Amino acid sequence: MSSAKGRELYKCLILCCFLLSTVVLSACTRSNSVEDAEQVLVRSVVSEPDSLDPHKYRQVQADIVLRDIGEGLVGYSPNGKIVPLGASRWTVSDDALQYTFYLREAARWSNGDPVIADHYVYAFRRLFDPSTASPSAGDANAIRNSKGVIEGVNAPAEIAVRAEDSYTLVIELESPTPYFLQLLTEVSMYPLHPQSVAEHGTNFVRPGNHLSNGAYRLIGVGPKYTTLELERNDYYWDNESTFFDKVRWTTISDDALLSAYRAGDVDFTDHVPVQSYSIASSQFPEQLRISPGFTLYFYGFNLALPPLEGNVKLRQALSMAIDRETLVNKVLGRGEIPAYSLVPPGVEGYERQLYGFSSKPQRERVEAARQLYRQAGYSLDNPVSFELRYNTAADHERIALAIQAMWKETLGANVELVNEEFGVIISNLQAKDVMQVFRLGWTGDYLDAQAFLKIFETNDPNNFYNYSSATFDALMRQASSEPDLEKRNKLLAEAEKVSMEAYPLIPIYFLVTKHLVSPDILGFEENSVDIHYSKNLKRATYDNN
Repeated sequence: MSSAKGRELYKCLILCCFLLSTVVLSACTRSNSVEDAEQVLVRSVVSEPDSLDPHKYRQVQADIVLRDIGEGLVGYSPNGKIVPLGASRWTVSDDALQYTFYLREAARWSNGDPVIADHYVYAFRRLFDPSTASPSAGDANAIRNSKGVIEGVNAPAEIAVRAEDSYTLVIELESPTPYFLQLLTEVSMYPLHPQSVAEHGTNFVRPGNHLSNGAYRLIGVGPKYTTLELERNDYYWDNESTFFDKVRWTTISDDALLSAYRAGDVDFTDHVPVQSYSIASSQFPEQLRISPGFTLYFYGFNLALPPLEGNVKLRQALSMAIDRETLVNKVLGRGEIPAYSLVPPGVEGYERQLYGFSSKPQRERVEAARQLYRQAGYSLDNPVSFELRYNTAADHERIALAIQAMWKETLGANVELVNEEFGVIISNLQAKDVMQVFRLGWTGDYLDAQAFLKIFETNDPNNFYNYSSATFDALMRQASSEPDLEKRNKLLAEAEKVSMEAYPLIPIYFLVTKHLVSPDILGFEENSVDIHYSKNLKRATYDNN
């Protein structure tokens, strides 16, 4: 729909069963007379994607857009199950160390070139090459020799990914990896067109240069990615099943998002802002789609900077002083789950490790936090002082103000709030000597505890906390090579416990996913990975004869 009037006419159409006039009907729906009209899907993102290079991006906003532009060997069905995409089928060796993928011979790049196994080999080598400096390189370190390539011990050509022939790809693993197919759904595992990258360098992702093997190709970029225009890839192997001719990803602020949706300017929102949730739930109850997510919202500590450096009791006191129940019920109030572990619920067969204070009432937590604060060397007369940095968004500001007040009231801490753009936050995190306490979120790319715990490994590129533990690293290595799932989960649980005892961050809450989806959009299903390819969506069509 293109307006609020259009959306309301749609509702009337359903209720009144064609009582509207033909003129009105043709204005708000697709009829026989406009069967060939261009179909455009408009989706929102809360902030501009930081990069469209599948090996360079860090933000979820980039990830969800890139899943429309490209395609990997496997992906997700609308209900979150693994399905074949770039590969039509695969086999796994008896020892679970070798995967053989048989590529679709009908798969094509958006210029008509066939997508062949060498394109996957090229992409994997680029992903792990230290010169690429990809933040996603550690995500698939189960592949044999990948760690050596990342560390510069092995050459990129030694990565255990090879083309048996043009349409057969073989990947060898260091050890059995139960979630390996989930890993392959990640954007960083998509193939690349080598000639395009060689010709255009870092500009290969720009419109006119970019080649897509997915359902859509990039044709336009607004200022600083404020609007991304995608057009169907006519060479896509499943183009006949693609409904929308174009997908428009547009950046809309939290303050404007609900109004844009109400006006019909957006078909599918990437989230629902805090300040809009109650209105959305009352005005659009059937269009508000909520499901459990796999994301942790947290405050990270820089363990290499004072006052957090070497002071675990201070870090523990700051964590215990936060009233998570008040935050999720009163500050947010949208179904979020208070977090007392690093790994979210939902991992099959895994027993999460919970902080002991999670079972205590808040008044007891407060008293214990004050005792720890004093033991850490601070008091009302000698309060701790530090900066808390968070990125620009109304949700983050509300939470930061609430936690600042809790720390002040409970401990007397002097906390200065610093609001920055997300790109600045990331740059400062990479510098490792700027941020003391910072807001971040982490979404697991696959439903496994390892997806969350890996960010605490000493050499992981996403370890922004300067946390390092030989015991933790050893447990993670043991888990990586353990074929028995029950034993593996126990090793990961022990690793979670070890890292939690160091308080490298404060888990605050686990998110639930929230979207507003226009009633004429079909094909949307809630799923735990919160991945919704535009190619799986359609718009309801009606015959006005």
